[in-house]
Amino acid sequence: MYLGLIPSAAEVWRDKLPEGAESWDQNAYLAQAAGLGLPMIDFSAALTAHADEPIFYRTDHHWTSLGAFYGANALLEVLGRESLKQESFTPEIASTSFNGTLYSKSGIHWLTPDTMEFWVKEDGLTVTSWRTGSPEPSILYDRSYLTEKDKYASFLGGNQPLCVIRNENARDGGKLLLIRDSYSDALAPFLAQSFAEVHLLDPRYYRMPPAQYAAENGIDAICVVYSIPNFITDRNLVFLAQ
Repeated sequence: MYLGLIPSAAEVWRDKLPEGAESWDQNAYLAQAAGLGLPMIDFSAALTAHADEPIFYRTDHHWTSLGAFYGANALLEVLGRESLKQESFTPEIASTSFNGTLYSKSGIHWLTPDTMEFWVKEDGLTVTSWRTGSPEPSILYDRSYLTEKDKYASFLGGNQPLCVIRNENARDGGKLLLIRDSYSDALAPFLAQSFAEVHLLDPRYYRMPPAQYAAENGIDAICVVYSIPNFITDRNLVFLAQ
């Protein structure tokens, strides 16, 4: 099992914070997390190396597709897999009117909305969701959400207990299990370029112990991928010990 904790924009872009703005040292927390003994995915280094690029939305707490791309390569590197090439993708501008969670919470409503991009082509990909306990066909990018307030939910259709992406043309094959929060909605499409199957399990809604799920589904690698704030507060992670 691997552990990958994603720092927030406030950490990566610490130098952009207004003077006196409250913050805390997330890298110090990462150092503590390394003491758990799990191999670490260094999302912090991957994002910091590209801090001068739009790797986070300005009006939302999530990373952008560009940030998720760099995150995917950090994960693939730890697993000993070949990195993805940025020139292999042709980003599609999905929306130029995205106002996310920070926009809603801050009261600062005069900023230019964010641009949202979809990078991965759906050819050869099959997406299955378990929203109601039974498998049902889904899609990589649900464009119906682009007319809604929560446009980020267009990535895989938003929160759900379990989702599986299968790629018949995967470069390397194998099965990956992500125990994750919503950051992986943008991350998983990139990982599906390498893995034949990417399973996304959200412990907030899915109660089968991950070890049991991995054994029953022939999983080759398990990665716990969370934003640092969510990892600290999500009490459902106790299921990892089962």
